[in-house]
Amino acid sequence: MCDDSVTTSNLLDPRLDQAWHELEVELTGAGTLDFLDGVTEHLAGLGIQQVSIASKLKTALTPPRTGG
Repeated sequence: MCDDSVTTSNLLDPRLDQAWHELEVELTGAGTLDFLDGVTEHLAGLGIQQVSIASKLKTALTPPRTGG
């Protein structure tokens, strides 16, 4: 489990700079999908919701959403 604060800087267009916070959970070694599901369920019970972000790089290269 990793608690990350991520900041990206776009050298060509500073309007595309981004920052976000994420709690990342990955399986290692003998970890199982059942264990990962249990961790996800536990975190959801604490109000931490799973999001679909493929990677930090993809997020950094995607323009930030505007509006509400």
